Amino acid sequence: MEDKEIIELFFARDQKGIAALVEKYGRLCRQVSMNVLGSFEDADECVNDTWLATWNQIPPQRPISLAAYVAKITKNLSMKKYRDDRKKYRDTEIELCLDEMAECTSDQQTESEDELREIIEKFLNTLSTENRVIFVKRYWFDESVKAIATEIGLSENSVSVKLHRLRKRLKKYLQEVER
Repeated sequence: MEDKEIIELFFARDQKGIAALVEKYGRLCRQVSMNVLGSFEDADECVNDTWLATWNQIPPQRPISLAAYVAKITKNLSMKKYRDDRKKYRDTEIELCLDEMAECTSDQQTESEDELREIIEKFLNTLSTENRVIFVKRYWFDESVKAIATEIGLSENSVSVKLHRLRKRLKKYLQEVER
């Protein structure tokens, strides 16, 4: 079923929309949540909360990209769960990702999170496709260096070096934007 059809089912308050959403994006949302939480039970809980949140937000929202919309809801719910359970889940991949990004964004003087997101989106447009994929997989989907390396066909060391260089480039980019 096409995204537009699913959205129309939500606007009609037809529960078939949830079933279609689960079928089409359940796997994506589960992966996003698993990358953040590392627990099947917690991920399933967040994904189920995603369906309810989506039901409550559409209408009035009419997302342009349904996949990005539900992935963002899932990530936000998972991050909230992660923060709530942080004391239990030390040294997870998400903590490493947050620490890595803090290296380059901590000095940034933006007025809002949305402004920082826009700047990072512009930065991503300056990258090669491979570097953009590596960056997004690591810092949006919170994938491990090992998983990225396997998927892209590079060594873990190569991916780590690329990520380090990308963070340096982002930090420099943020400093230039600030001027």
